[in-house]
Amino acid sequence: MAAFLDDEIVSLVHDLKARYRLGLPVMAPTEDERPLRPEEVVNRDLDLGLYEHPLVLTLIASKDPFNATALAASSRLVAAASHREMVAALAKLVGQVTCHTDVRAGMDIAEKHAFAPAVADKIGKLAIEKVDGERARAFRSLVELMKRLSEGEEVPGNFLCAVLSLGYASDLRRDTLKSMLTALFASPVLRPRIMTMMGETMPFFPRDLLIGVASEINHLPSDESQAFIKREMQLALAGKERERRPRKPLAASAAVSQRKADVRPWMPMIQRASQIRAKRAQKGGFARH
Repeated sequence: MAAFLDDEIVSLVHDLKARYRLGLPVMAPTEDERPLRPEEVVNRDLDLGLYEHPLVLTLIASKDPFNATALAASSRLVAAASHREMVAALAKLVGQVTCHTDVRAGMDIAEKHAFAPAVADKIGKLAIEKVDGERARAFRSLVELMKRLSEGEEVPGNFLCAVLSLGYASDLRRDTLKSMLTALFASPVLRPRIMTMMGETMPFFPRDLLIGVASEINHLPSDESQAFIKREMQLALAGKERERRPRKPLAASAAVSQRKADVRPWMPMIQRASQIRAKRAQKGGFARH
């Protein structure tokens, strides 16, 4: 069991559980800090590193908010379960506790067929087929959420995470997602609610997205609430700098990235991004992906 569980796996599982409590998906172990794509999880020739550990796959298949990603993780788990008794036990557990009907149905079929590799392939194919529909539904939900926010209607408690998660699910361009989030932070009406959730939410923003939003916020008129928001962003970015380390590309035989961690202070990054922003023409509205 010691070989099955190590500190890195325990830490990753802990981080994933924290993300899932906020409704956020699993992120790829890459420099660009984006969601892990179902196509990558399904492809068993691709080395996912720690993310293909059975315990991690079990958690993703059970709790990831993206149905297609959860299905993809379950397909990878089924493929490993055919020749590993402990993995088979985890696969059966997924079928009992998953929050996704498709995953539960797939695991039931897999168990009846003794976790045959052919079943894993079918589940993986289904996961890919689900991507486009899931993306379209997420975009509609995001548009509806933004409309409700703009009209002052009731919305989920941590709507920042909801916007972030739906933005990921609908595969929005990063600039579009940045514009949406900046508009929320800039809203005098929403700002008091945002301030109460920043400490929990900001650490889960991707670093480059956080820098982009922070550079926009840096141009807003200074007041007490804006000062608080800027301090929270500074703390979150400082944490991102401490966490940064070279990432292994998602490839079967790719070498570990030799890129050095960026240890520049927070303010120069924001000031540089702000200078770039100041040179651009102001454009209104949100652009769809």
